[in-house]
Amino acid sequence: MPEVPYAKLMMSIDGAPRVSGGQTIAGGNSIQLSGESTIDWRIVQWEIYQYPAGFTCPAGWSDVGGVFRSNVQTPPAFTIPAAATRWGKYLFRLVVNNGLLDGVYMGPGSNQPLVDELSGVKVLSPNLGLNGISAEEKNQFDVKSWIEEIKKDLVIIEAELGVVGPSLTATGADGTLATLNGVNAASGLTGSANLKRNTTDNEIEHLGSPRHKEGYSEFQDSVNGTTHGLARSYWKTSTTANATPVTHTTYTFSNATYGACHIALTVTMTVSADTGNGGVMVKTALFKRTGGTLTRIAISDQSTPSLLTAAVSFDIDVNDNDSIKIVVTGLPTDVNWNSSTHVQLTKTPA
Repeated sequence: MPEVPYAKLMMSIDGAPRVSGGQTIAGGNSIQLSGESTIDWRIVQWEIYQYPAGFTCPAGWSDVGGVFRSNVQTPPAFTIPAAATRWGKYLFRLVVNNGLLDGVYMGPGSNQPLVDELSGVKVLSPNLGLNGISAEEKNQFDVKSWIEEIKKDLVIIEAELGVVGPSLTATGADGTLATLNGVNAASGLTGSANLKRNTTDNEIEHLGSPRHKEGYSEFQDSVNGTTHGLARSYWKTSTTANATPVTHTTYTFSNATYGACHIALTVTMTVSADTGNGGVMVKTALFKRTGGTLTRIAISDQSTPSLLTAAVSFDIDVNDNDSIKIVVTGLPTDVNWNSSTHVQLTKTPA
């Protein structure tokens, strides 16, 4: 034990026996600071000098330029927030008699230290258990150096990325995505684009000019009580055989899920064929399901003849009691063709 007076900061965590140095706690803990010896203390200053952003000055302490201070021999106890609220490191300092002995500054490491700043607590991050890092950190939490704490975190992050992170590889000057989680871009996502997860609704936002190779894209079903709204864009390529009608797409609204209801659709379709036949068409239809039976009760054609180059058409009809189909008709025999539709739809109780 050094000669008195000296500074040795001790901590009692939730009323447990006093300890010093760096301690790992769960969060939500009560901290009481004290000195190992208070003999010949004339002036004392306690400091919470580093802490996670958002931690506020405890009751009974003073905020002096962002450092929380107390100048009583036993400072007020305070509570460390829960991990989900404020994880990270909290560093404490004790200065006795202004750190001076006969006019000489006696800092940490001196034979009679009057400053102790090597104690603190840390709360690990709630998801990965990261240690974090704090400004002015020394070796409170690892006898080697604060660098060891960063090394520990990098190991944790690497392990987590290896488990949950998608394998995303970009090659080529145009930024083409070569693989996405091991799937070749030829059957997935290509083009120069940035992907970002929206933390509000957990959706993926596309920044740039992504190209999607899939059958359809659909806006999230909008629900207000028992009323639903939906919008979908759908693409289809096909080859007609003997000019038979081709089902473009079906929409399923199962009786088990939606029961008795009205379903209203507005469908805008564009069709183009190798022969030059095609055009733009618009139709609306209303369906009703009662007693488990789905029936079309009305359909209206708003297409403009001048926008059609042949007698191509489409129909919106019942597929079965759980679904509605859109069927392309009037295409020539044995030709390649493309079509796309944009459907706006609402479902309301019958």
